[in-house]
Amino acid sequence: MTETGTVRAVAAISLAIWLTACGGGGDAPDAETPEIAEVIEPEVPPASEPEPVPVKLPQGDVQPATEAERPAAIPNPPIELRPPCGGSDTCVHAGTISGGHGEPGIELYYDPERNDAIVRWGNALGSIMNCADGGETIAACVAVADVEQVCKDEFDRLTGLANEMAAFDAVFLTAGSPCRPEEGQP
Repeated sequence: MTETGTVRAVAAISLAIWLTACGGGGDAPDAETPEIAEVIEPEVPPASEPEPVPVKLPQGDVQPATEAERPAAIPNPPIELRPPCGGSDTCVHAGTISGGHGEPGIELYYDPERNDAIVRWGNALGSIMNCADGGETIAACVAVADVEQVCKDEFDRLTGLANEMAAFDAVFLTAGSPCRPEEGQP
């Protein structure tokens, strides 16, 4: 017999002995096997309301805590719609962007004659990004951008302390930064 045949024979004999010892594996109960007469269920306490936790009051009296009242919903403040372009007569409707999923669209307007601080800031950022997209460094693009000299000086100072992107963010993008205008600024 080969080694594999020996292992199979031993396994078959072992299985036969085990089945015989365990009752043969049949479905018929042996006369010696006792039937289980009773299934013992774990004890589960009856469902009841938990006792309220006592609360100690400043006078020393103990009273059960009451369920906390839910605060009233805070109403959303009304949204005051502003006229496009601040009501300018030269306002142009540029188009509508779909809100998707049944939401209302977003109307886009612009005023070609408007030239306040936010428009100048947006134009400067656009020119810096276009310059950088063309392969120049941010520092080179800020140097030729149409921004106030104080912005260029602050950018150069911060570039010496950190990298160009951190300096650009600190000077032009961060709220309250020296070269980012606030709404309503002329």
